[in-house]
Amino acid sequence: AISIAAGPVAGGVLIAAFGWRSIFLVNLPICAAGFLATLLWVPRPEALRPEALRPEIARPEAARSTPSDAATAHAASRGIDLSGQSLAIVALTAFVAAVIEWRPLGLSHPLVAGGFVLAALAGSAFVAVEARTSAPMLPLSLFAGRSFSAAVLFGICVNMTYYGMVFVLSLYLQRVRGYTALQAGLAFLPLTGGFLLSNVASGWVVGRFGVRVPMIAGAVTAGLGYGLLHLVDASTPLIGLLLPFLLIPSGMGLAVPAMTTAVLASAEAGRAGTASAV
Repeated sequence: AISIAAGPVAGGVLIAAFGWRSIFLVNLPICAAGFLATLLWVPRPEALRPEALRPEIARPEAARSTPSDAATAHAASRGIDLSGQSLAIVALTAFVAAVIEWRPLGLSHPLVAGGFVLAALAGSAFVAVEARTSAPMLPLSLFAGRSFSAAVLFGICVNMTYYGMVFVLSLYLQRVRGYTALQAGLAFLPLTGGFLLSNVASGWVVGRFGVRVPMIAGAVTAGLGYGLLHLVDASTPLIGLLLPFLLIPSGMGLAVPAMTTAVLASAEAGRAGTASAV
């Protein structure tokens, strides 16, 4: 929630000071910090093996292992799915590039049409590889669970709606209202700052009512905010944006933690990290 609130403002500052390309450089120190933290604190594979964590299970008299032992053994034995990783990179890169160039070049342009075809082929190959490899990057068996698939679909809808809206609002604030990048970032504060409170409230609501109530209530609340944005035009005073800017994060901040809880609860413990990433 803090990152969502700080992002637009930080982006506005960077664009105003160093130009729009500077926003991509933010990822470098963050990735470097993650790399360093992994080296310092994440155990090496041999340290994750059950016999290293609990020596007694390696003795003949303790031949029976627990589910947690199986999960750690699975995590320790997994390799890197290079084929799956490579195909996912090709599919996503080709798709994003085709979408970006669709408007200036047209759908019939060879690069655009070829990009969509390449994305479809690489995506299909990715699914085929993941179904056959012994250590898939994305275990397709996760989607066999109805609760998991439903929660992931909910997450797709929420993210497409919110980030699509953020993109359009950025253009609206700067091109229609004439704001600078920094002013636009500051205008986003009521929208993004609302996540701080609603994320905290979501934990209490999930603990009291389960995951369905906050997911449904959050989606309805955010949907009302999106509907109010439909009434906004060039002459709308800034105060007219305040109500949707409060409703949207209130609803999303309530729904998304509940959705994540539903995803993790429907996956086995050994695949919690993969389920969260999905």
